[in-house]
Amino acid sequence: MVKKILDPVTIGQKTYQRLLVGFLLVVIVFLFVIVFILIKSFPSDLYKNQVVVEEVSVETVKQDDVGVFDVLPVENPSYPVAVMIDNHFEAWDQQFGLSQASIVYSTLVEGGTTRFMAIFDVNNTNTRIGPVRSVRPYFIPWALEYDALLVHVGGSPEALGDIVELNVNDLNEMTSYGPLYFERDNYYNAPHNTFTTSNNLQEALMERSLNNDNHLSISHFPVNYDDIEVADNNQRVFIDYENKKTYDVEYIWNSELGGYIRYRFGEPQRDAETGDIILIKNVIIQRVPEEVVLDDKLRIAMDVEGFGEAYILMNGNLIPGTWKKEDKDLPTRFFDLDGNEIALSQGNVWIEIVPEGHGVDFSA
Repeated sequence: MVKKILDPVTIGQKTYQRLLVGFLLVVIVFLFVIVFILIKSFPSDLYKNQVVVEEVSVETVKQDDVGVFDVLPVENPSYPVAVMIDNHFEAWDQQFGLSQASIVYSTLVEGGTTRFMAIFDVNNTNTRIGPVRSVRPYFIPWALEYDALLVHVGGSPEALGDIVELNVNDLNEMTSYGPLYFERDNYYNAPHNTFTTSNNLQEALMERSLNNDNHLSISHFPVNYDDIEVADNNQRVFIDYENKKTYDVEYIWNSELGGYIRYRFGEPQRDAETGDIILIKNVIIQRVPEEVVLDDKLRIAMDVEGFGEAYILMNGNLIPGTWKKEDKDLPTRFFDLDGNEIALSQGNVWIEIVPEGHGVDFSA
């Protein structure tokens, strides 16, 4: 009998080929899983032609689901604190403290994303606050309106330069103050994981001898304390911030609750501290000139001084008007079309700064 002798080289080649094919299959499956996870976690362009809250029923929001906070206390007010708060979509589940902010500014930053600057009376607040993020130069004139302590994690070179030049009271996590007043929570992914608390900010104000004893409120807005006619409608305003719809927002008036609810990507905005939907008493849409892209990191410049068009929403009513800010440290004031300064309803204020070129649509 003749025994067939197997070529060891041939066996090695076949084994190598099988191993290579197996390895490639494993890599393909791994990549497929990664892509699937990303599609599920990242808002898709499939939504780009949808209105953000098209399928949301206003009637589904009830009193038990809404957190109401009196943001205009008249006793023991604190020195104003302005905190830069993350609004990247990866931070939406961990936004703490916004329901207890007296005033919230919202506008664009680089890459079509948006960011908040929230003004707090920390003596009348008890909450975790954050995620705290970096500052941009056009937020600084708003902080100066209140002579606020500006709380942030670093900033663009222009913003950090303005803080020094304009002698802004600031509390920067990226200094020796970081461990004293901030915490990095490893449960969340960086850079969306830096937080502070109202207690920490109270201590920071005391350490810097900042107090506000001579003011009844941290807000410079006139307030109408009388009963104001409340509309019985579902007034809406939709703001088109960018073409993927991720950061577009809609405010819907809820006459039963007596406030506006802010929707993003089809969901009411909630405070992570309580899980409650945030109820907003006054919404201001402030039109400014179109933003200018500054560098390859897509940082933008925005002109927030001067005057322009504005819309004030309160009690289900729309008041067209104008805004005026004569200098960096002077208040922005809002007027009706007859030139009368507008008195807001008692309660919190959210201000959307919308550059020209971005759509704003109203409906009832």
